[in-house]
Amino acid sequence: MRLRGVTKVYPAPRRADDVRAVDNVDLDIELGETLVLVGESGCGKSSILRLINRMEEPTAGSLFFEDVDLSTMPPTELRRRIGYVQQTGGLLPHWSIERNVALVPELLGWSRDRRRRRARELLELVGLPPGNYANRYARQLSGGQRQRVAVARALAADPPLVLLDEPFGALDAITRAEVRQTFKRLRASGKQTAVIVTHDLDEAFQLSDRIAVMRKGRLLQTATSRELVERPADPYVRELLDRSGVVQP
Repeated sequence: MRLRGVTKVYPAPRRADDVRAVDNVDLDIELGETLVLVGESGCGKSSILRLINRMEEPTAGSLFFEDVDLSTMPPTELRRRIGYVQQTGGLLPHWSIERNVALVPELLGWSRDRRRRRARELLELVGLPPGNYANRYARQLSGGQRQRVAVARALAADPPLVLLDEPFGALDAITRAEVRQTFKRLRASGKQTAVIVTHDLDEAFQLSDRIAVMRKGRLLQTATSRELVERPADPYVRELLDRSGVVQP
């Protein structure tokens, strides 16, 4: 995934109040890596995910997925090749858990038996035995269980790219740690590239291959956790590390 000169401006009634959510960002996301976007609220992290998923269109610049300009791809086709995990899970309440997991394979035309096998395989992997959970509904699950289902759904069709927008932020500390471990285990068994948005720098250190630090729409530094600590490229990066209590990777 490549971003070149990407800018997103949300116009306001008075031009002076226009919001530059993403400001001239160049970013390469390497095949198979987990890149974590960090920074304060409103710095542009989630906007970048929405631009990648074509929920928003850039004001300027270009995005490339597998060397194809995203603007040339139909949004529905693109989204079927990208897994997406929202903070709230976003499960369909009137569908069973098994069918929620199999959503994208169903859209892609997989056979019923193949969808069922894949959904049950993933439920097992995320610690929700299908014999107990496949036929339940979202309202019957805890928050942590719903997020496990959301992660399983995002990976069901083996997409080359997975986007996760604050996927663990609404969970209590113990559940958050458990779901993080679930995600790490699933990532270890696949080859997906993942982009995660989080406010939690400790979480970024645990999950990332590289971390991208943003502020006021601009990308300040992209580096490994060790490089951030040893060679912060901007005073704000050092301030963010100090405020988070991070002293080493």
